[in-house]
Amino acid sequence: MKCLIVVFGVICLLASGVAAEVNSIPVFKPACFKHDSIILSKSARLNLDLVARIVLEQPGLSLTLIGHTDDRRTEEYALALGDRLTKVVMNYLTQAGVQPLRITTSSHGKSKPAGSRQAKTVRDCNNLVEIIAQAGEKPLQ
Repeated sequence: MKCLIVVFGVICLLASGVAAEVNSIPVFKPACFKHDSIILSKSARLNLDLVARIVLEQPGLSLTLIGHTDDRRTEEYALALGDRLTKVVMNYLTQAGVQPLRITTSSHGKSKPAGSRQAKTVRDCNNLVEIIAQAGEKPLQ
């Protein structure tokens, strides 16, 4: 098992890329995007296929999608990009069968980066959508 460090702590990833469960709630790997891109990579699509399958198998789960970007943009642009990233992920999940009512989205833009703003590799990893699962029919607001 390997670990990925994110803003909210350490998530131990299984070989599939989806983290283990915490209190019976799955913890998902974020969907990462390249700089200024809204195109899902193959690995992001595979991860989202697994997210969709798990959510469809557990009707009591809902999702909150939070878009993050790095600091190479204006705040207005970063918020808009974060919003577009979450919509791409939401569209993918709904096309996979997840009901839109089970998903909420928000964008933090560059105001709450998912990692340090120094290294280029970390900056690129800041262009992501966090996927937060919670028990209950309604996602976090």
